[in-house]
Parts: sequence; C-alpha cells; structure tokens
Amino acid sequence: SLFGDPLFANINTNDFHVAANSSVVNAGDPSHTPASEELDLDGAARAVGVVDIGVDEQPTILPVEYLSPFNATLQSNGILLKWKTTLEIDANKFIIQRLASNNQWDDIQAIQAGAFSYQILDSQPQKGLNIYRLKQIDFDHAYTLSNMVSVVWEERNSIQLFPNPTSESTRFAHDEAYKIKVLNLLGQVVYLSEKTNQLPMFDRGVYTVIIFSDAGNALKTIQLVVE
Repeated sequence: SLFGDPLFANINTNDFHVAANSSVVNAGDPSHTPASEELDLDGAARAVGVVDIGVDEQPTILPVEYLSPFNATLQSNGILLKWKTTLEIDANKFIIQRLASNNQWDDIQAIQAGAFSYQILDSQPQKGLNIYRLKQIDFDHAYTLSNMVSVVWEERNSIQLFPNPTSESTRFAHDEAYKIKVLNLLGQVVYLSEKTNQLPMFDRGVYTVIIFSDAGNALKTIQLVVE
C-alpha cells in the first residue's frame, strides 16, 4: 500500500487526473497486463508497462516518434519497407516481422536504431498476401509494435502471355486476369483494361504490355511481338 497525497488535479470538482510526479504513476501491480478494453477515466488505454494506481493513466512518452509511418510498397525485385523517425530515445533496434502461414510472426531483418531514415527490401516475399509489422526495441528490452501493412506479391515468372510471338489474340497463362496497359513503339497507349485474361488482336509490330496488381502497382512488363 501507498500512503500520501496522490496529487489529484481538483477533488472539489471531481477531477481525479493526477500529476506526472504523482506517487501513483507506474506504481500498480507490475504483474498486471491490462486488457485491450481496459481504459482510464478519459477512455485512454492503460500502460503497456506498469499500470498506474487509480482511475487516471499518465500518457506514456514514446521512445520513438515517427515522421513517416511504417509502410510497404511493391517493387520489381521484392517488397520495400520504409519508415522515418524524428526522435529516438534509448531506442536499440528495429525488427521487421512478417506474418507466417501458422499465424506466427517471423523476424525478417533487424536494423540498429539511430539512422532516423530506414528502408529494407524483402527480396523473398511469400506468394500472395504478405503482412508486415515493425517491432521497435529499447535498450531496456521494452518494445512497441507498429501498424500492420500488407502487399500482394505475384511471382514475376508465373505471369506469361501466350502465344508470343503471335499472329492472333493472346492470353495469360492459367487464365489469370490482370489490369493491363499496352503501348506501341511510340509510347502511345493502344489498349487499357481494368481486368482481363486476354488481349485483343493488334496490328503487326512490337508492343509493351504492362501488368498491374489490383492496387495499381506494376507487376511485370512483357514485350509482345505481333507478326
């Protein structure tokens, strides 16, 4: 038990917020892990570390403040993961984690803190949906988890047009459908489709077929020869 003034803001008006230097801050049961729905009098979440005594939870000062949140973008050679920070207090390292098929988080790569601008390429993503998060670890082994981001990865070599060269219309292998844009040698768009598994017949020549994911990211570029 603790005995002393909890430093309430104003008990006469039932304002039971406490000062940052109150003896109740981080003085609760250290073995207690607050449930996600456990909130203080302002509706704010309880601390991840040691909970405060009473109905008010002091805001936790995060060791890392982000300028750009953790994000993922599709590249031709993998999935690029980037983030930027403006403040790093006692931050030790960052770990990129990817959700595996068994619903466990696998560590993809660790990087030391202190750079303030970070990017890591996952050159071997899983086929299909890839879900990532960032685990930031302090020197005292406390950690925070970022938002989750997701990107769909299609195996580049599996996207094929046949026949190619051709003197007729062409199709995608396995009848898969994609967003596509077709350019002629002058760079002019001659065909555009939101979702198709087959291209129409074009005049004789060489065309550039750009294949996009549903999210609009370029997956692959194929040279199509029409004889």
